[in-house]
This record gives sequence, structure tokens and C-alpha cells, in this order.
Amino acid sequence: MHPVIVLLSQLLIIVILGYFLARFVNWLQSWVRNRREEAQIKISPQGLGVVWEPLPVSAPDSPPEVREEPESWDWQRSTSPPAALVDDVHRALAVIISETRRVDYEKCVPSARLFVELGLESIDFLEISFRMDEEFGFHYPINDLASFLISVGEGSSSDDVERALERLRTDLFMTVPADLEGVQPFDTARLREAVLELVTVQSLYDYVIGMRKRDDM
Repeated sequence: MHPVIVLLSQLLIIVILGYFLARFVNWLQSWVRNRREEAQIKISPQGLGVVWEPLPVSAPDSPPEVREEPESWDWQRSTSPPAALVDDVHRALAVIISETRRVDYEKCVPSARLFVELGLESIDFLEISFRMDEEFGFHYPINDLASFLISVGEGSSSDDVERALERLRTDLFMTVPADLEGVQPFDTARLREAVLELVTVQSLYDYVIGMRKRDDM
């Protein structure tokens, strides 16, 4: 199985585990908070009631360490954006990608392929999806992309492939050329690689714009 497919499948498991872990952390924080409130209760020497006293807070021994980013990082917003980034959505995506992958901001032009020129890994893509949710109000559907890569196998018919490609066009708003490599003649490995090469900064932009138009309908 293609290594990217394996990683994307593992991401599905990570997302599920992350959900339950977040629920557990919330419960644990609530439990600790309750215990701290109980620790603040002190019975007065006269036995006349309950006195609430603040917990003592000790001063830190030393100021917190300030971590400096490597000088090679050049992804700050103050950096002049590439000329090809024509609007706020492109610029926001460039910031998200550069901060996540720690690549130069100037490299995040619309035509840059995430898994090729920018060298993204599956875990980076998951972080980008979360950051898109924070920035735009919806995440990138990694699960749909992973489902496509898994569904297109050696036993797939030409109709199966066309339906899968059409889902990329309608659900991910991805521009999929009719002569995409790996379709004719059918080559599973090449088709999966060709689809991953379609995941560009522009494809993320198209998804954001497509989702906004869909929400306005």
C-alpha cells in the first residue's frame, strides 16, 4: 500500500484518539479544579464555621526561558508576500502553511504542491486542516482525500475511477484534468501520485472559496 495512504489512514485513527483524549483532559482539568477548591477550605480554630483562604502562590525562581526560532525561519507576516498572493485568503493560507511546515513564506505561491515542492507530511496536513478551521470556520476534509486514495485500487473499474474523481471535484472543489495521469491507461500507483500532486496552495484556496459560496447559497 502507498505510504501516503498508510499515513492518512493513521491520521484517521489519530483524529479519533485525539477526540477521546480531549474529552479525558477536560474531565481531568475539571477534577483538579474541584480538588483545588476543596483544598482552600480550612476549619477555624474556634470551630465556628468554614474560612476560605487563598492557596499560597510562590514566586518563580527564575524568569521563563525565551525560546528563539532558528534564523532560517522566514515566515513571519512582516515578510513581503509573494506577488502571486493576490488576496487575504491566499496570504492566510501561506502563513498557515509556512508556520506549520516551517518553509519560507515566499515559497507558498498558489502553484506550489504541498507534498512535492513544500515537502509536507501527513501530520503537517492534519495541522493545516485544524488551522484552516480556526481561520475560516471549516477544516480541510482530509478524510475524503484519504477515502479516495484507498478506494481506487487494482479492482476498480473505469466508472469507479470517474465517480471517485468527480467527488474530488464536487466535495473538495479540486480542479481535476480529464487527462489525469493514471486514468488511461489505468495505473493505481500513478493515479494516486497524480492526485496528491493536485494538492496545491491553490487547491486549498479553491476549497475555501467553494465552501464560502456553498454556505451563501
